[in-house]
Amino acid sequence: HTCIYTLLPPSLTPNAAGILTPYEGEVRLVGGAYASEGVVQINLHHTWSTVCSTDVEPGLATSMCRQLGYTRALSVQQATNVTGQFLELPSSSHCSISSYPCIQSCLPDLLSSPSSPSCSGDGLSAWSITCGISESEFGNATSGSTTDCAIHSTQAEEYEVRLHGNHPDHGRVEVYVEGQWSTAQELRDEEATVICKQLGFPNFYLSLTSSDSSLTDLDLEPVPGSQIRLFCTGLETHVNGCSFSSPDVTDHTTDAYIYCMMCNNVFVYSGTPL
Repeated sequence: HTCIYTLLPPSLTPNAAGILTPYEGEVRLVGGAYASEGVVQINLHHTWSTVCSTDVEPGLATSMCRQLGYTRALSVQQATNVTGQFLELPSSSHCSISSYPCIQSCLPDLLSSPSSPSCSGDGLSAWSITCGISESEFGNATSGSTTDCAIHSTQAEEYEVRLHGNHPDHGRVEVYVEGQWSTAQELRDEEATVICKQLGFPNFYLSLTSSDSSLTDLDLEPVPGSQIRLFCTGLETHVNGCSFSSPDVTDHTTDAYIYCMMCNNVFVYSGTPL
């Protein structure tokens, strides 16, 4: 069984005006029934364009999925009835079989790829892919990979959220506030819900603190020196709609760890969370 993640890449966080700001070379999937599938688009020169090529090799498709935080491409197929701006990719890449965390490793000349108002002729087509992560690959997925894929490096946006610990669906909550990353003090259900929604998950199913003995599968270093308290109603879609304060005492034993729901089906375990 393959569990399909619903992920929002961590770069897709609102700026001070609440607007989602894509980075140069970012990948997204549009028009699918789930966030893990759809027609491939790439952001170049501040414009989203649909990928247009004669083929999308397996390694390139997997690289696209890895940049989105998944571990592999489950399927690749031609897309029809696609309109808009197109980006013509070379017929072959450096990723015929091998894959990389970022597509520019496959397509070093990506910035010079020509744009076109149509995708027709010479076997050209738009492409749709489906990404996924199997249970055996949970440890190989990382929600932080996309922030390293910007062709022009970008600084973290104010109120960006990440889960530290090398897992896409769970980890220590860290928020970028006033120019630095801070851990979040123990969260209520309302705050945990908003954080998971901002990361693209439908909800959360478990909130812990660093003193919990079940947190044995996370790489927790380094720990930011600062800590914040977060207050949300649970109705917000991003933490920039919540309020913040500084705790009277910084105590990293109260750092919040959350597990976000990654599938529509929720299984309750009586033991240590998987």
